[in-house]
Amino acid sequence: MEGGGGSPSRAAIEAASLLPTRRRLRAAASHPSLAKAQDDSAAARGERASGPGAAKPRCGVGDTLLALLSLQLGWGLWLMPHSWGQLGWLPGMGVTLSLAAGTAWSGSLYSRLYAATPGAVLLGDIAQRAAGPGARAASYCVVYALDATRCVILHLAAAQSLRHALGGAAAAPLPACGAAVLVAVLALSQVRSLSRLSWFFGLGTAAQLTAIAVVAYQMWAHPFPSPRRALVVRPDGWLAAGPGGVGLDDQLVAAFNIIFAFGGQFAFVELLSSMRQPSRFPEAVTACTGIMSLLYLALGAFGYLSCGADATEILVFSFREGPAARAAGAFVLLQALAQYLVNLNVFSHNLLVLLARRSSRGSGHARPHRAASDAADCDLEAPGPRPDCARGAHDSPGPLLAVQGPHSAGQQQQQQQQHKPPQGEDAALLAADGAAAAAAAVPSCSADHSPLPWFAATAFVVGYSFLISMTVPFFSALVGVVSSSTYLLCAYTLPCIFALRMLGSDLTPRERAACRAAVPATIALSALGLACSLGALGRRVCSDGRCAALLGAAAAAAGGGGGGSSGAGAAVSAVSVAVSSTGSSGARGLGSLPVFPPASM
Repeated sequence: MEGGGGSPSRAAIEAASLLPTRRRLRAAASHPSLAKAQDDSAAARGERASGPGAAKPRCGVGDTLLALLSLQLGWGLWLMPHSWGQLGWLPGMGVTLSLAAGTAWSGSLYSRLYAATPGAVLLGDIAQRAAGPGARAASYCVVYALDATRCVILHLAAAQSLRHALGGAAAAPLPACGAAVLVAVLALSQVRSLSRLSWFFGLGTAAQLTAIAVVAYQMWAHPFPSPRRALVVRPDGWLAAGPGGVGLDDQLVAAFNIIFAFGGQFAFVELLSSMRQPSRFPEAVTACTGIMSLLYLALGAFGYLSCGADATEILVFSFREGPAARAAGAFVLLQALAQYLVNLNVFSHNLLVLLARRSSRGSGHARPHRAASDAADCDLEAPGPRPDCARGAHDSPGPLLAVQGPHSAGQQQQQQQQHKPPQGEDAALLAADGAAAAAAAVPSCSADHSPLPWFAATAFVVGYSFLISMTVPFFSALVGVVSSSTYLLCAYTLPCIFALRMLGSDLTPRERAACRAAVPATIALSALGLACSLGALGRRVCSDGRCAALLGAAAAAAGGGGGGSSGAGAAVSAVSVAVSSTGSSGARGLGSLPVFPPASM
């Protein structure tokens, strides 16, 4: 083998693959050249294993960066001025910078957990290895609730953007815009490989930047006459004292709006599995977080400076009808579609992987996904010989491997003798399980799926997203409930728990302390944010006219239960009024539409 700066030999790679997981992780950090060789060879083997002649393109760092920007640099951006208006200069800036640092750290944790879990395709695979089937089920509940809800809100966001681009409610009804989005997204989503959609993700990011320029110009040209600003906004109490006041619950919701802006960790494992070199994922996360942070700080500060505490919830939809409103709507439409496609790709891939695993279990394979089950079975603490944990099913064949310093043939032979793979009956069992895994053929990334199942999965997700986004009122409040109950858990709670259980002594004392502090803190904040979101949802329902209509329908149905069809007819009439009002005020799903620039200008 060559020295530390050269390319490692094949024998060194195979010898390193026999090392226990903890030693492999430490070695990977100290020998980047061997980690690179592992990544490159793994990508080649993964593509060859997918089928003869079927090229499955993997994402480079640039492709992954564009996917992350499309996924994360989205609608949270337009919430920044309003959130800062609820918090003030210092808390708004402090929360934004803290979440930027936390997002980069979370990306590093996910990358290390992925490297420690050979064959991981979903977050549930890491959870299974860390804490068993219960943790896997919990992680699925958190991630899929978030995935499913994001698809609905992004469908509504895209439909709203299209309606503003066409000239507002008078020019195009919301259901027609939603149907157009359905057709466009369903067609574009049939490109299964994220790397082949990177051009559209880049277009969406460029459109978002252009929309920022349009909004910034409008705020500069037409500032509010007397914006109210403060270094720290002091709340009136738990609830706002009146119109224009700020309650502590409003400030917590504002903080969760900023958390929403940095949210994207639910898709980190899927993006890792689609990369040629998963070891470089932290580079993409750090670059994406830096770009997002600069834009969030700039728009938050400029919006708060221009509008003060009167900044509207969704700033980009706050213009009078005209060329600026249409241009902003067209630009954010492209970004909404790009973000929708990334989320749809991740969620559809997750659904199909789960179905494939369930199907393989039903056909008699006790361990349908060899890589994930072996990863769960490997004992990190047990010294001595252990099986090689399912190399080859991962985008890389296992954790990033490296060997400290140059190794002679004698050292390699001694290492192999100390960590020999199982022999005899154990080897036969492993080989049988490997054959079962090959028969199960569980895809490792979205590009591996067949066209027909992929179309069925994407049509299902886009279909229910269209139906819910066009019919359910108070949608932003519902999304707030789901976001507060899932975002922090997915971004910090789960990876910190898994890191403490799996990485152990590989974490520095400072990292262990941060993980131990983050778990109870994020759980408490999530519970508090959920309580605030539920309260906001209740107040929204009770203050809206549709609430009275629906209550009247229920009363009519109850009172007319014994009086024939008259009660039912009154109920149907009341419900029809409520539903029709939902269609006419579909914009409320993304907040009301105040006039900007101010009417006095």
